[in-house]
Amino acid sequence: MYFRERVLGKDYAPSIKQMNGNAQILEAVKADPNAIAYIGFGYLTDESGALRPGIKVIKLAAQSGQNAVSPLDRMAIKAGLYPLTRPLFQCTNGSPVGKVQAFYAFEKSEAGQKIIAKNGYLPAAEAGLAFNSGK
Repeated sequence: MYFRERVLGKDYAPSIKQMNGNAQILEAVKADPNAIAYIGFGYLTDESGALRPGIKVIKLAAQSGQNAVSPLDRMAIKAGLYPLTRPLFQCTNGSPVGKVQAFYAFEKSEAGQKIIAKNGYLPAAEAGLAFNSGK
């Protein structure tokens, strides 16, 4: 939905190959030299931080005439220069309490952010952490 609204501005072509998730999309792109797709950031690299074999990333610019930015450039993403980023939202019915509140607190902690980064995802920006803390 995000890609369709943010990039295409219309519905996908009827001939699109719909996949069930990032892993399936990744394998389909690796198998087809003419394939193009978008996947979650954590699927671009392996555990060592290297780009997964058989995958090529495309640099993008927010507007014509601007420098294109790689989705692997973490500093550019943090600075808001890569145009196809979106946050991950977690929602509760009311204010989180108990184990859910403890889990959210752990996610935002230094140890939680290290686990997020170790798994190939971008840690939350400081502004996002403050927003999610209600500050």
